[in-house]
Amino acid sequence: MKPTILIPEVALLNTLPDHHRRRFEKALSLMFTAIETGESLDWSVICEACAVSSYHFLRQFQALFSETPGQYFSRMKLQYAASLLFEQRDRSITDVALAVGFSSSQALAKALKRDLGMTAKEIRRIALAGDMQDVSAFWRKLAHPSNTPVSLEQQLALSLECQIVSHPTRRLRGRYLTGVQWDDYFYSHPKGGIGLTMLTPFSELDKPVKEAQLWVGEWCKVRQGETDVAAGDYFSCEVWVSSDGGYLAAWDSLYKQLLQQGLEVTETGFCIESLLNIDESEAAALFRFEIPVQRQEEC
Repeated sequence: MKPTILIPEVALLNTLPDHHRRRFEKALSLMFTAIETGESLDWSVICEACAVSSYHFLRQFQALFSETPGQYFSRMKLQYAASLLFEQRDRSITDVALAVGFSSSQALAKALKRDLGMTAKEIRRIALAGDMQDVSAFWRKLAHPSNTPVSLEQQLALSLECQIVSHPTRRLRGRYLTGVQWDDYFYSHPKGGIGLTMLTPFSELDKPVKEAQLWVGEWCKVRQGETDVAAGDYFSCEVWVSSDGGYLAAWDSLYKQLLQQGLEVTETGFCIESLLNIDESEAAALFRFEIPVQRQEEC
């Protein structure tokens, strides 16, 4: 199965000649470094590093990304801040603000209200009590804009390569968690999460994300594991993503393609996601997603 690359920056930069692509790769690298370190950004330094005038950089960036460099940088900062608010529940809002380069919690609050119409507490409430629809609707607000009514992540997800894969009985060795425990378990994993698989019973998907029952661990020989995954057909894809919006767009496209092909979900089974790899240079992760299905002749 060939992985789909569902990363807006990669898709856009791949349309450019080499010398232009390298210029924007340098600019994006400097922006992401500033976000990760919480440092201020000097556009003149970026333009000088990219060997382009401020005027041409602004014009070329906006033509390619459908937003100005400042709008892109602000959206990326809010994406990072929102991820911290979702994942690090005990971290203070002031600490989150400072970590992503805001001067204070008030400055973060102003940006959240201006761009998302929300407060940090409301975002944390979605993380703790929202269901999958609430979470998806939130992350769509921070998705990459496009010249169409849908985000660029949703556009890229339309070309998601999916297929039916038949599996024998599989077994997972791991532990039972609730959604609220997932982040702590993931970040404590010795391999940075690579190799982890999460099983979510289909019946749990309507619950608030943080209350859903999960089984998390690694595939193993059948006699060594604790949780059986029934043999059968699974509608599957592999996808590189770099954001929560891309991750959710991939799941949404997988499910829609399943319906378009006339398949039915096996509702007694597990939805499965496995983290296959991490590319730190692109801040991207490779996942395999699987939904248990029945072919038409089996229904």
